[in-house]
Amino acid sequence: SLSIIDFVGIYVMHDRINLTKSYLALVEFLLLSKRNLIVVAEKLKITPVQAITLLLLDESRPMHSFTKIFHCDASNTTGIIDGLERKKLVGRFESPSDRRVKMIKITPKGAKIRESIISSQTNDDSFIIKKLSSSELSSFVKLIEKITS
Repeated sequence: SLSIIDFVGIYVMHDRINLTKSYLALVEFLLLSKRNLIVVAEKLKITPVQAITLLLLDESRPMHSFTKIFHCDASNTTGIIDGLERKKLVGRFESPSDRRVKMIKITPKGAKIRESIISSQTNDDSFIIKKLSSSELSSFVKLIEKITS
């Protein structure tokens, strides 16, 4: 018979295997998504990081938030935003509450590109989560929101 220590050890090991499988599945999912995003970005003549930046701009946000998301320094973020600004896909403005904070806003042209990215990522036969049922998709979204909140 198993002792409580044996049972706890088996439970911890089982939990660790589930965490490892979950993590590896998530990495594979993210890489598949990234691959599709790279292809779409190339067609739109923007970089993958510029495409991600546009996807994140459902509303205006502080420029420094991209530094945190991309885990890079401010000069890299400035380069990304500069490239999008040259293409007239985003604009900068001062935060109404703090002039020191630069806000990034998507332009109408940028919004069209953003919609094109979303459309091509979700309407294509290669859409990576199209196999999910409506209830599975709803659960998936809730889990992703929980993970990223």
